[in-house]
Amino acid sequence: LLPHVIQSKFEVVSRDPLEKTGERHVLNLGHTLGHVFELEQLLPHGVAVHRGLEFALEWGRMLNVVSDRHYQQMRDVLMKNRTAAI
Repeated sequence: LLPHVIQSKFEVVSRDPLEKTGERHVLNLGHTLGHVFELEQLLPHGVAVHRGLEFALEWGRMLNVVSDRHYQQMRDVLMKNRTAAI
């Protein structure tokens, strides 16, 4: 993984080390579905989780729980990091 990705994850985990505040839930976005892609399509973990994130983002937009502004911001981040996941 890229060093900034590891650092970001470490910061989230360190704020909620025992998963009591719910803050670590942000790390689960798309992750569970990513495991399905990983197993069913035999994808590398990073690629599968990236696809899970893309799906979660699209689904959130479809359900109107993600604003257009947040959708675009998150989409930009995903596209910028797409090659890092592969």
